[in-house]
Amino acid sequence: MGYLNTNGNRQTMKIGKMEISKTVAWTSVGLLGVGLGLWYWFQERDEKSNETFKKNNSGRASKPGFCTSNSYPLNYGTCHEDVKKVQTILLENGAFLGTTGSNGDGVDGEFGKITKMFARKMLSKTSFTKEDVKSYNT
Repeated sequence: MGYLNTNGNRQTMKIGKMEISKTVAWTSVGLLGVGLGLWYWFQERDEKSNETFKKNNSGRASKPGFCTSNSYPLNYGTCHEDVKKVQTILLENGAFLGTTGSNGDGVDGEFGKITKMFARKMLSKTSFTKEDVKSYNT
């Protein structure tokens, strides 16, 4: 398979037809070990970050930190029951809000990118007061 050859101060290894220095061989082994260690660390980090997802009241996993508010005014980043009312109005007017939420219709109580986009297009607003939401219910 291979053998070690000593020429003065230089040690070489012969593997098949290839002859490499012992220093290069050990450096390669070390780099391989570092690479495998980094790969393992990233895998563990990704698993842990997946575990830190929280479940909101719709049963859908969302990243921690998305909900920046849970009160009025309702705007991007708000997680509130009344966001579901705004989303229902959008849905009834033909908006496709995705497949999140308990019914898989996008009504999940999170005021995200899609809700913001359709609110701007259909209701000409991206921020809603309590009075706005009440006016949509009548």
